[in-house]
Amino acid sequence: AHAKAGETVLIHGASGGVGVAACQLSRALGLKEATEGRGIDVIVEMLSNIIGCRGSIEINPRDTMAKESSIMGVAVFFATPEENKECAALLYAGMEAGWLRPVVGSQYPLDKAAQAHHDIIECPGAAGKIVLT
Repeated sequence: AHAKAGETVLIHGASGGVGVAACQLSRALGLKEATEGRGIDVIVEMLSNIIGCRGSIEINPRDTMAKESSIMGVAVFFATPEENKECAALLYAGMEAGWLRPVVGSQYPLDKAAQAHHDIIECPGAAGKIVLT
């Protein structure tokens, strides 16, 4: 999204795995979490069904020009192999540096995979990922 250090970011879906990573990446890039009453510079929407399935919308180009705004859409499945490698390298570097930390909610031994699956279905909104060991 071409965000710069010091700008504010709003991440919809920040509780999911990709959203948590987006929050951690935003912090590593120096983006601010609180707007302090001055508004938001960058909005990241994780779910295409939120913005992509509500029918057509009308955007006044003057509004985007006056604020020097831009609207970007990303479809990860169109990424080239080189772009995928670049993203993977960034994520790996973040884990090595410590600013990217996957959130683990529960761990189950492999023979309890059925129980883990049940818990995912019956307890939506769990904090962190379920890991089979």
